[in-house]
Amino acid sequence: MKKNRVIIYVIILLIGFSCLIYRLVDIQLMNTERFGTEKVNLLSESVAQRASQITVSDGRGKIIDRYGTELNMKSNLDVVLFPFVKDVSGIRNVMLDTLQISSEEWEGWFDKAEEPFYLTERWEQVDESLYEKLQSYHLPGVVPVERQTPVKTEPASHLIGLTGSSKKGFQKRYPDEDFSAVRPYGISGLEAAFDTFLTGEGKKILQYHIDALGNPLLGLNMRVQGEKSSFYPLSVKTTLDSKLQKKIESIIDQSTLKEGGMVLLDIKTREILAMVSRPAISYGSLYDENKSLRNRMLSSHIPGSIFKIVSAAAAIENYPQALLETYNCDNNVYGTDEAERKLGQLTFEESFAESCNFAFAEIGRKLQKLDPEIIADYASKLGLLDYAGWSGEVFKHQDFQQLPEEEKGNVWGDKSDRFVAKAISQTAIGQKNVRISPLAAANLMATIANDGMSKQVKAVNSFTYKNGTTLFEFKNEATQQISPLTAKKLQQLLAEVVETGTGKSLQGLSIAGKSGTAEIGKPGTCHYWFAGYFPVNEPKYAMVVADLFQSPADQANYLLFKELTKVITEHEPGVDKQ
Repeated sequence: MKKNRVIIYVIILLIGFSCLIYRLVDIQLMNTERFGTEKVNLLSESVAQRASQITVSDGRGKIIDRYGTELNMKSNLDVVLFPFVKDVSGIRNVMLDTLQISSEEWEGWFDKAEEPFYLTERWEQVDESLYEKLQSYHLPGVVPVERQTPVKTEPASHLIGLTGSSKKGFQKRYPDEDFSAVRPYGISGLEAAFDTFLTGEGKKILQYHIDALGNPLLGLNMRVQGEKSSFYPLSVKTTLDSKLQKKIESIIDQSTLKEGGMVLLDIKTREILAMVSRPAISYGSLYDENKSLRNRMLSSHIPGSIFKIVSAAAAIENYPQALLETYNCDNNVYGTDEAERKLGQLTFEESFAESCNFAFAEIGRKLQKLDPEIIADYASKLGLLDYAGWSGEVFKHQDFQQLPEEEKGNVWGDKSDRFVAKAISQTAIGQKNVRISPLAAANLMATIANDGMSKQVKAVNSFTYKNGTTLFEFKNEATQQISPLTAKKLQQLLAEVVETGTGKSLQGLSIAGKSGTAEIGKPGTCHYWFAGYFPVNEPKYAMVVADLFQSPADQANYLLFKELTKVITEHEPGVDKQ
């Protein structure tokens, strides 16, 4: 019996000892860099335990404007102070003399300081003169650095987007990465779209190996970890003019517009020069019911009379008789009663300029008899149904999208609506189930101004290496979507809107465009749009202002378009020196 008991004890000891040996092998040899469910890097953690270190940069790439101004990062000159320098008399004396501070102030900086800290956390801003002076001294534990920190208040915050830093989110995005070395990752905007290219190789860390008292080990100098490559991290060069963007944001924030925004495109290149979405991002509650993270300029909304451009284009090319007829614009949209806004008998051109609902509902009904797909086909031709943003092949990414948050447009709800007179009437004037994004509307204006030539809209021009060399450039091919003659006719119609029609308040600024007032089923509010281009004779810019869920008394579409046109026309491109 005793013998059996001894054997059992020996077996238990052997099992326990085997488990211990396996655990040690697992720690020391097998999963040293991805240990446990948390995937901890034991090597880096052990080094951190016997090191005094500070992270200077998280290694993430930069998002810059067309002139090189940083948008998602802020670079500042600073100085890192390691705790051990407090009691090194030679270093202390030099710093007291250089900074012109007292011994008491110097001592106070290091009270309870167990980790390295930045000089600007205790003192004033580090200017270039002080930075260069301390660089020349080569003081151990006093390290001048160019410090990079992410910013939350950059211009075009919805378009640029935000980053996250949670371990759970990082694991979900990059399941094969080292979870103990969590890096920031994009959660919206360009930060998310270009995350694969912006994710850095690792943090830049300044580090001293220290003894138990916190002093640097004899013979071991400061080490710099990370950012050793001259090529990485990459920079994403956007098409934005941040100097102009700030001016535009300031004007919009002083207006009555609360939800909506604007989009500005370069007609020739289809580059986004500025984009504003409101409400502004609420950083304290990103996912609240207000959905402040949502970019309204990439979302689809009811456009109202802007969609009459589609009906007009289809009529010009397929039903020329419509251009010769007159329309009783005292009728409502269905022709069954009087309209609230009585306009009398109007020609096709006058109906467009005055935005007569009856005329374009009638034209829509006749077009749909010719071809049930005609309105949807022309909406597609004019770029209102598919994504307007750039998409294509980028390295191994076959269908890369610069603006993955963009929503497609829509024309019909139920398929049977194409054969129902009332549904056709509403659709032809941009109501019922019609939805387009402000970005698509701006690209529509650019296509018309460019004689029917369509292009994808770019928010980013290229990736560049750390040394400034271009790694990849986004090309943009043009296609003829509508005939030049049709485009010329639409140009005339859009110019007449401002000369004699609903856009008369914009006269004198060489603008062509179309207004839209969309009923949204919410009493007392509508979507108020104005989409246009300027200057009329030599079109350079296409712009859309969308004032969403607004009351008639506070609508700001015309006033904002007018003010922004002036600012854009007078703007001098270049680096923002503020």
